[in-house]
Amino acid sequence: VVSRKSAGIRAFGIWQAWHAGADLILTMDDDCRPNGRAAWIDEHVRALSDTEPRWISTIYGLLPRGLPRDLGHAPVWLNHGGWLGIPDLDGETHLKVTPPYEYEMRLLEVPPGTYFPMSSMNLGWRRELTPALWFGGMGTKPDGSRWGLDRFDDIFAGIVAKRILDHLGARVRSGLPWVQHQRASDPWRNAALEAPGKRELEWFWRAVDAVPLTAPTPATAMIELAKGLTLPATLYWDAYRQGMQTWARLFEED
Repeated sequence: VVSRKSAGIRAFGIWQAWHAGADLILTMDDDCRPNGRAAWIDEHVRALSDTEPRWISTIYGLLPRGLPRDLGHAPVWLNHGGWLGIPDLDGETHLKVTPPYEYEMRLLEVPPGTYFPMSSMNLGWRRELTPALWFGGMGTKPDGSRWGLDRFDDIFAGIVAKRILDHLGARVRSGLPWVQHQRASDPWRNAALEAPGKRELEWFWRAVDAVPLTAPTPATAMIELAKGLTLPATLYWDAYRQGMQTWARLFEED
């Protein structure tokens, strides 16, 4: 379940961190630099120690009629940091824009029932989410053959994790801390590698969204989701379904 020659190889480090007893797990790409290591860690820790209200006000400055005093709160289990410098674009889009890049990272909670393009460039999560966060099925297999898809390990992982987080009542934040993204990979090569994944993405997120979940933990929900997915009858998707279940079972508590 560990992809080679792909950013998904971080799955091995994630597995090691979990078994070492980490309460929080953070990951960053090798071409990113934080504005101070301690500050980067502290910002992720702060977010993952926080909660989000289950009610929101519809006006600013006053409390509208019907807003309860106790808003209820849900824990933040996944924090998606932002970046400055070179944006994390797909190859096709990168070929259409030229530096200097003008954009603004949004600071937000990703609402329940919605999805987002999760980049593993700058990411942190709570220990308990790990069985439901698999960066796999991309690049090459352990035997050296190719999976046939690439550069969507984090995107697919984010879709699956968000579905499970919504089911379990946990929340996602996005935007902080920032890192400086320093290097753009070859957009022509990226566009070619990403083409199969872009096609699969259009139906995959809907397939994930359609599966009803009842399981009480991230690991059991990951297995339930894998078994319930309506996937094409291909070698790739058969292996992906099995990979989701194998990953979840790596984290069974003794």
